[in-house]
Amino acid sequence: MVLARTHDTGGDLARSLARRLEGVDDHAQRGMLVREFVDGQEAAEAVRAMRCLVVEALYGNLRAVWLTIARGLFSGELPYDVLGELYRAAVDLGFDEMRHLLIGGDVSHKRASDGEFPRDEVLESLTLGERKAKARTYDAQMLARLVYDSDPHVVRILLSNPRVTEALVLKLAARRPNRGVMLHEIAMAPRWLARPAIQRALMLNPYSPVRLTVTLLPLLAPHELNEVCEDKSLHPLSSATARLLLGLRGWQAPTIH
Repeated sequence: MVLARTHDTGGDLARSLARRLEGVDDHAQRGMLVREFVDGQEAAEAVRAMRCLVVEALYGNLRAVWLTIARGLFSGELPYDVLGELYRAAVDLGFDEMRHLLIGGDVSHKRASDGEFPRDEVLESLTLGERKAKARTYDAQMLARLVYDSDPHVVRILLSNPRVTEALVLKLAARRPNRGVMLHEIAMAPRWLARPAIQRALMLNPYSPVRLTVTLLPLLAPHELNEVCEDKSLHPLSSATARLLLGLRGWQAPTIH
């Protein structure tokens, strides 16, 4: 691991946080540990440690640790004023990649109106309560309809249904047009956010909230980050962040002769 060769304060703090997070399985408790860590350090030291963990993730290490931190950044678990302090520290330290990871907002690059989504007469004939109840059932055909429901509460229930498959969730994560709130619901479901295919679909969907996209970027392989750099459908902040992360990784696209 890169951290094994890092002996500054940031590296020490990063190792300590990683050990604590890896010793806890409960996702809520992991989120609380991240909040406690950030609150217990000077903002600059917290940013240094987070940067060390970004580097680890870029090299394919401690991905679950960075995923927990990313969730804290895009979920609201870390309050806006705390994010502001971390952002200012990143600016002062000259850590441009961290500044980009901390600046992304909750809006999506692209937003769709209700009229852009196909109508489903079956779902329209059901009340919200009925759709919530059906989201808990094992009716595969109904679940395939409900994954595109317009209400995030229905989708949240459906995502926790053990009958729902990764293939079905992946369809929703990759769907365009889409609703940012639905993509956020997928990201808030630990069962699905842990899946690399789901992560990639969320990052590459221009309807995802920008903060969600950029905070997950360290989980991509270098060639995938290079694809993000070239993807004109994504928010410019996503492309710029991917480029900075590639620089931090020390990776350059192969030259074609």
